[in-house]
Amino acid sequence: MKAHNNLYYKNYDMRKSSAERSDYIHAVNKIIYMDVTQPVENYLDIGCGDGVRGDQIIKNLHPKFSTFTDPALDMISEARKGLADEYINQPIHTLTTSKKYDAITCLWNVFGHIETKPFRLKSLVKIHNLLSDKGVCIIDFNNRYNVNHYGAASVFRNILKDLFLYKNRGWYNLTDNSQVYIHSFKESRALIKKASLKIKRCLYVNYDTGNLERSGWSGQPVYILTK
Repeated sequence: MKAHNNLYYKNYDMRKSSAERSDYIHAVNKIIYMDVTQPVENYLDIGCGDGVRGDQIIKNLHPKFSTFTDPALDMISEARKGLADEYINQPIHTLTTSKKYDAITCLWNVFGHIETKPFRLKSLVKIHNLLSDKGVCIIDFNNRYNVNHYGAASVFRNILKDLFLYKNRGWYNLTDNSQVYIHSFKESRALIKKASLKIKRCLYVNYDTGNLERSGWSGQPVYILTK
């Protein structure tokens, strides 16, 4: 399966989508500001998109140096109008830098646009290697077991596909023949642990209201990770 990032983002209205999910985005941003408590020397935003959200985070965290990355050329070109010090048009698993980052964000299901599970694991290992000793990474995943958003019938079908090892489980079609991978909350947790990242805590946020939920069956997982 392929995510076709450049194809998807050529026709993606990020500002419209952000407005539609503003409650969710604001809730996750609050989590970031709550959990990044140390002064930030270096900040990295992975999958920065048009950079507007990352710019907001810069204004709140006041890092001395900021790096934005995105594999989609159209997105990183738009982001260059913003506040970061460095812009890199590369997938995270190929990123080479000597910097260590006190704060890393990877937001709004960026990992759903990484083409394969090995690349997703390599990307998480890269995040582990890029974190400073006291660094914090905040990352969220779309969750195919989210009953509140997808409905009980869809979640039940997703569970059956997982139980019977359906070949293309987790992949969903978007516009223009592009696709996105949607993890289950159990799958994302297992992938994070396999990359040797520590889960400081995990919150489940309602994708429609931004409210905190009690379990992975009712929200999107937002992980606060350390080395």
